[in-house]
Order: sequence, then structure tokens, then C-alpha cells
Amino acid sequence: MTKLTNKRARLRGMTLIEVMVALMIITIIILGLLQLFVQSIYVQDKSETEVIAANYGREKVEELKSLGYDSITLGITNEDRDDGLYTVKTTVTNEMDPGTGYPRRIKRIAVEVFCNLPAIRLIGTQITYIHKRGV
Repeated sequence: MTKLTNKRARLRGMTLIEVMVALMIITIIILGLLQLFVQSIYVQDKSETEVIAANYGREKVEELKSLGYDSITLGITNEDRDDGLYTVKTTVTNEMDPGTGYPRRIKRIAVEVFCNLPAIRLIGTQITYIHKRGV
């Protein structure tokens, strides 16, 4: 009789608890994969925003450098780009000689790019110098 009972126990199939445990394990795996998918989309969007901002910064620096030393005015300017999504802040100052305290013939150009979305603010800063040629 014991052999018959063991055979029936093997043929019975899975119990409700075994099915629930299996479903719970599958749910945990699916939620982990879903979280990974959402995170990868976020990282991709953020890196795309950073690339666009870096390009805007480089573009502004090259634009100012092409003007030449004398045409670059000192001060701070803000420029909206891409339908107001990005703001490019440009700060141009004279470099001061630490020994004499007088301005040298070098202008410092700092370009900061901001994203106007609430989650992302300052994206990047580029700093370059332009020298006055000649005597």
C-alpha cells in the first residue's frame, strides 16, 4: 500500500503553494528587468542632453574665438537655444597680472550650458583663453 501511495503522490502534480512560489519568483525577475530597462532609458536621455549641451558650449567658444580678441566684449550674456530648452551663459573677463594688478592681454571665456528642465540644471562648463597678438 505504501508503494501505491507514493506513486499517487508523484502523479498528483504541483500544489498551490508551489505555483505561488514560482509566480513570485517570476514576478521578482520581471520587476528587476523592468527597472533595468527604465534606468537604461533614463541614462540614454541624460547622455543625449549632455552631448547636445557640450556641442552648444563648443559652438559658442568657437564663435567667440573666430571674432578675434578686440571684437569680444567683456561681460555676461545669456542666450536661449533650442526653443528655450537650453541656456548658454557666456562670461568674458580680462585676466589680471598678479604682480602688477593690471589686466594682461588675455581674455578668459567661460561658457556654461544650462538645461531648463527641473531635473537637470548645469550640464557643462567650458573655459578657454584668447590672447591679443602683436605688441
